[in-house]
Amino acid sequence: MRFAICDCLVSDGICDLLALCKRCKFALDHKIIPMAGHKGQPYYDIFLRYDMWLETIKKERILDGEGFALLVDIDRTGSLTSSARNLGMSYRKAWGLLHDVEHHLGFRLTDKRRGGASGGRTLLSGDGRQLVRAYNSLIHETDIAMKSIAKVFFNRVNEITDSK
Repeated sequence: MRFAICDCLVSDGICDLLALCKRCKFALDHKIIPMAGHKGQPYYDIFLRYDMWLETIKKERILDGEGFALLVDIDRTGSLTSSARNLGMSYRKAWGLLHDVEHHLGFRLTDKRRGGASGGRTLLSGDGRQLVRAYNSLIHETDIAMKSIAKVFFNRVNEITDSK
């Protein structure tokens, strides 16, 4: 029995929460690394998962993948209401999340225009866009490091199974 990691496992869509490797059809997620190689190999259905978030020293979660997904969707739609609906959260939760993050980080993430004849808009501020770019970069660099770390881990697991 051998553990392996797909050699073509490369996360090129940073904002894609779930995609498939075109060559071997592995599920790619910056939080999931498959342990097995191609379908039919041992341990094909075992995955290494990881997650990241910002938190306070008191372990209060400030911003996680859901929050960043909200920011990305606000940038796409220009609407907090639409983004909340798209992500399956209430408007109140989305508004509260933005408010809390802005409070903890000390800068505005969005620029808002109140409704009227043409309706309101919520757009990412320059600082909000910079935060999303920084997060995307962090995810990309972490994906690269995790792939390398996972290969070492899987090799060590293979040594255990080979000795039995």
